[in-house]
Amino acid sequence: MKKSHIAILVASTLSLALLGQSTIAAEFEFKFQSSDPSGNPNFELQQGWTQSLAEITGGRVMVELLPVGSVVEHSETQDAIAAGILDGHITDTSYFTGKDAAFGLIANPVGAWSDPEQMFDFME
Repeated sequence: MKKSHIAILVASTLSLALLGQSTIAAEFEFKFQSSDPSGNPNFELQQGWTQSLAEITGGRVMVELLPVGSVVEHSETQDAIAAGILDGHITDTSYFTGKDAAFGLIANPVGAWSDPEQMFDFME
C-alpha cells in the first residue's frame, strides 16, 4: 500500500511539473516582416537572430519573422507598423527615403563617398 501512495505522489508531482512547463507562454510576442525572401541567406540570418532572442530571454520574447510580401509589400511595412498590423520589420531603410529624406542618410549611401575613408571622416 505504501508503494502505491509513493507512486501516486511521484506521478502527481511529475504531472504538475509537466503541466507547468506546457503552460509557460511568451510574455512578449511580435510579428516582424523581413524585406528578404524565405530561403535567402539574409533571411536565414535574421531567423537565427529570432531564435537567439528566444533563447537568451528564456522564451519570454518571441518574434515571428515573415518573409517579404507575407503581410504587406516591402515599401508598406512602416505604415503597417503604425496601423498595428505588424509589430516591426527588418529592412533596408532606403525603401523609405520617399517618406523622409533622412532615411537616405542612414540607408545605403554607397554613391555618397569617393572612397571609404570619406565615410569614416564624416562619421567622426
